[in-house]
Amino acid sequence: MVSNVDRHEDAISLANQTIASQAETAHVAVISMDSDPAKIFQLDDSQGPEKITLFSMLNHEKGLYYLARDLQCSIDPHNYLFILVCANNAWQNIPAERLRSWLDKMNKWSRLNHCSLLVINSGNNNDKQFSLLLEEYRSLFGLASLRFQGDQHLLDIAFWCNEKGVSARGSAT
Repeated sequence: MVSNVDRHEDAISLANQTIASQAETAHVAVISMDSDPAKIFQLDDSQGPEKITLFSMLNHEKGLYYLARDLQCSIDPHNYLFILVCANNAWQNIPAERLRSWLDKMNKWSRLNHCSLLVINSGNNNDKQFSLLLEEYRSLFGLASLRFQGDQHLLDIAFWCNEKGVSARGSAT
């Protein structure tokens, strides 16, 4: 699943809310690109998992290519939810074909390891990235966009896959 977010602070908030919504026994790991994860991600004492595993990575295209290998060197990825919070505009200069290749590789890796990967990508050119990612429905199990409009947020879900099939075009405020 990929979620494009306009503002980096909303990406962090979405990640923290996603962490809090997991079961107490869930295996959750958060990867922060170019930030100290201990300073921005936290456990909620009243809900969510007992613990989370934190990773950091450089804001560099090559970091994406080695992500799966680096994670497997540290933990057994089976039954994990991995949340990758990209640095602001991290995907801006990555050519579309290389981004597609990385998404396909991560799709295969997550299937092989029975884990899930949520990528939260923040930046100011999300419409372009959203259009590119819309074509990647074979490599993604979902695509959403979170936008801040005035005093509220708009969540636009392009598609979502589950055991019943594919759902398309939904939104919530």
